Amino acid sequence: MSAKKTGNIIEFLEDSLKDIEEMRYKVCDKTDTALQNIVDEIVGQYLSTLYKLRFLA
Repeated sequence: MSAKKTGNIIEFLEDSLKDIEEMRYKVCDKTDTALQNIVDEIVGQYLSTLYKLRFLA
């Protein structure tokens, strides 16, 4: 679970986001809603950043 080293920040963030989404239920149970909420917020930050880089930069 490691994002590839790349000079393209969008590609790096996409790879990192994929890793987060693949590992989220391996790290903590679905029933641990407090931790899942934190993961949701992290995913939201990634998606917001990717949107800004793609469409506003």
